[in-house]
Amino acid sequence: MNELEDKESFHFKPTGVDGVYISDCAVFKAPFDKDGCNDWEKSSGKKLLEKWFKEHAPIEIQEQFDIDLPTVEEVFSRKMLNWWGGNSVKGLVSKQFPIFKDSDERMKEFEGKPTWWWTRSSRAGIAYGVWLVNTDGGIIDGTAYYTNGFVPVLRRKRSSDTRNTRKERKKCK
Repeated sequence: MNELEDKESFHFKPTGVDGVYISDCAVFKAPFDKDGCNDWEKSSGKKLLEKWFKEHAPIEIQEQFDIDLPTVEEVFSRKMLNWWGGNSVKGLVSKQFPIFKDSDERMKEFEGKPTWWWTRSSRAGIAYGVWLVNTDGGIIDGTAYYTNGFVPVLRRKRSSDTRNTRKERKKCK
């Protein structure tokens, strides 16, 4: 059992990548972005996920981790990305989490029922397109203003002594 599995109603498990954990299920359902924007950094979904984290995560977890959604490359193998997406995945390099080599691990539920869930990756060539995981663990694209599940990942924060902040950067002459 790890530090994220023993908190009641806050269950994350290792992805196989050091310092990265994923939720056992969708924590809520909502549009990726209420206005259809597929840019994760600007999306209303990111704001909702950050709010959920502040309201539900123990403070010690909030201090050690950042919350996010996995990228399409972290969920699917390069072979699957090429097979499904063709040119829309051109240039993507699979960094698939070891846990997702088993497609059953990609199947998630919300309130006990199978659900589609968002990745944080936009689909190239479609202004509102976002990559999703469907109920059988496969890849599919969807429209950002549709409602689907949020299956977050926690990424361990880097220690402050290893961050490259503006104050720490040396100026070039």
